Amino acid sequence: MILIADSGSTKCHWAYLAQNKKPVFYNTIGLNPHFLSNSEILNELNQSDLFSIRKSVNKVFFYGAGCSLENFKRVIYNSFKDFFINAKIHVEHDLMGACRSTLKINNINCIIGTGSIACLYDGLIASPSIPSLGFIIGDEGSGNYFGKKLINLYFTNRLPLKIKDDFEKKYQLSHEILLKNIYQNNRANSYLSSFFPFLLKYEYFDQILDEGVELFLKTHVFCIDKYQDYDINFIGSVAYFLKDIIIKKSFEYNFSAVSFIKNPINELVKYHS
Repeated sequence: MILIADSGSTKCHWAYLAQNKKPVFYNTIGLNPHFLSNSEILNELNQSDLFSIRKSVNKVFFYGAGCSLENFKRVIYNSFKDFFINAKIHVEHDLMGACRSTLKINNINCIIGTGSIACLYDGLIASPSIPSLGFIIGDEGSGNYFGKKLINLYFTNRLPLKIKDDFEKKYQLSHEILLKNIYQNNRANSYLSSFFPFLLKYEYFDQILDEGVELFLKTHVFCIDKYQDYDINFIGSVAYFLKDIIIKKSFEYNFSAVSFIKNPINELVKYHS
């Protein structure tokens, strides 16, 4: 019995593969070892629907945000060994999951979700174009990037009145609550990203979305040598919802945006089947 997981910082999607049966899908919060300890990960798993299948799983393939370095992979590995007690555990960075989900090689793959990153994939190694700098100084064009833009506009009184009223009705956000959720929250990047859908409601934000996509491309993609010679895939919910802007940029900068995958778990099921 195989269990596959694709985890960002906000959500983790799981697929349970039993022989000759259709996949069964599960969801948990994102299990990013930058923000969650071994005990916190175990607590989330113990409270999830995965508890009922944990003994029947013999292989786990986990692709997760925050798993680029061995010490962070070890946090996931140790937590899973204690939970999936009969399973062999494989932990990879979510970039590798994104690459494998395209079912192709020799391409550029971009993740734009809660965070953002891009890599060149040769079929064996996913080589990031630049190091991930995290949500405080990186993650250009991501959900948390746009969330910060929106929050800044609100608290500096630069939103049109109609949009400001709608924002207040939806979020009821005070300065005190904001600071608590950013500075006393081990998942602040996910919190900031939760504001992204609001920007899709109004044309007022189109320029901000356009500039964010362009900043992502200039930071993560255009630095790759001969990037215009590669097919470029975009993975993640933010990329999916901004695909019209990305396609427009592909014509402007002459690159090939060949696919948009909102959630790679179905493609990872194909890869591991």
